[in-house]
Amino acid sequence: MAAADNAGIAVPPSNTADTQNKSAAPAPDGFSYDYFQMGYIVNSELEDDNGDDIDGNGLDIQFSKSLGDYVFINGASMTPDYRLDATDQAFSDWIHAGPGVNLPILRGNFPLDIWGQVSYDRIGCQGLAATGYGLAAGLRFSPLSLL
Repeated sequence: MAAADNAGIAVPPSNTADTQNKSAAPAPDGFSYDYFQMGYIVNSELEDDNGDDIDGNGLDIQFSKSLGDYVFINGASMTPDYRLDATDQAFSDWIHAGPGVNLPILRGNFPLDIWGQVSYDRIGCQGLAATGYGLAAGLRFSPLSLL
């Protein structure tokens, strides 16, 4: 945008440091990586050694927080309670948390991001627990953004 001097003549802006070297930020119509959600797992099924289905119900909590334009941290906790028979229950839990990165590929009517994450995971069942590291990647796509 040109500025006008006192004589009414348009003068282009000077080529100063504050008008150069600006990094491109993700478009404002991109995905948000700031969220909290909570749900209830209903009739999650596992199959035991005999081929019988075991139903489980429980709490599911997930969160994500942006730490910048391309970095986020997220985690989840799922705690389904599986009934092995009328009297025996197996409480299980899965907890994971870690940093991730996202890269906007498309913006506009059909936004598309590619993302990746490393995480620390803990899985437990019937008093036994195991810990380890996870690696996840995926695409975020919004085909219904025109509706």
